[in-house]
Amino acid sequence: MKTKDDSLIRQLRSIDPVDEAALRRELLDTDVEELLQSILGSDPPEPERERPRREARPPLFRRLAAPAAIAGILVAAIVLTLVGAVGGGDNAVSALDDVAAAAAAAPGPAQDLPYTHLKTRSTSVDTAVAKGEAWSVRRTETREVWLADDRPGRLRVTVDPPEFVGPGDRTAWEAAGRPSFLAGGFEGRSFERPIPAGEGGREDLGLDPTTLPTDPDLLHEKLAQQAAGGRSSAPPGARTLDLIAATLRDPATPPEVRAALYEAAIAIPGIEYLGEATDSIGRRGLAVGVTSDYSGAASTYSLIYDPETSQVLETRTTALEPPDFADAEPPFTVSATTYVKSSYTN
Repeated sequence: MKTKDDSLIRQLRSIDPVDEAALRRELLDTDVEELLQSILGSDPPEPERERPRREARPPLFRRLAAPAAIAGILVAAIVLTLVGAVGGGDNAVSALDDVAAAAAAAPGPAQDLPYTHLKTRSTSVDTAVAKGEAWSVRRTETREVWLADDRPGRLRVTVDPPEFVGPGDRTAWEAAGRPSFLAGGFEGRSFERPIPAGEGGREDLGLDPTTLPTDPDLLHEKLAQQAAGGRSSAPPGARTLDLIAATLRDPATPPEVRAALYEAAIAIPGIEYLGEATDSIGRRGLAVGVTSDYSGAASTYSLIYDPETSQVLETRTTALEPPDFADAEPPFTVSATTYVKSSYTN
């Protein structure tokens, strides 16, 4: 049902010359707050805390300096207030800005130890069809890697025994004659292999942090371009979140880049604050994400992080509709990547 607020928002948007997503970021800047307060004829409020400063202002700020744009600031601020009340977009901006500040205040990487140690736990759902029956199992793999630029490394992979998603999946597998594929037996397995010095390992990390800009807008543009080149069935926003998470977990990523990564997430279309969340190993944090039917069914693609340390905890895909491929009810976790450990070691 359409409300008077809906009509007001549409009318305000029709005369609003300012891009909403960009303005949300600019409204967090104390300079714009001072400009707005001067228009309203009151003293600017004392800043609550020091926010990380950007290297350069985007073109929007220069447009706002024109007198004709002052009315646009006020109109757009009203629009953002009304939209934030019903959409939650401003909550995502606030949450990401807060964790960016925590990231900027964190100590820099201590690179006096030779190895990077990464430990990741990945969970996914696999589906098989045979003799008119379909069933799904959940597979979990723990991957540990030790990497060094000039020394041999090591990879260790442990695969847990698969589990049927629900009792109906086991029933379907048994009705199909208990075939060996996908159910695959119920034993776990593990293996290790050496990594020759200087070979491999970047696939366990995101983008090289030494090549990334610290301006959030430039960084978002670079991330979006990188995400667009992937073959994932996830929407572009979800791929961008995955890149952000993988780069955040790199212990070599300096505080200013970590802060910019969280700020860059603000520009992801449809980004929402999802509230408190717990990852697959029980750590509590906050989550942001995007919801899309890009893959054919409505799903939420989320990033869970620790708001105090800015540590990324997990990325997760959650189906919001009853799945055709498994005995499960929504919300249903289709896949998750849990970042268990990321540190330097000897």
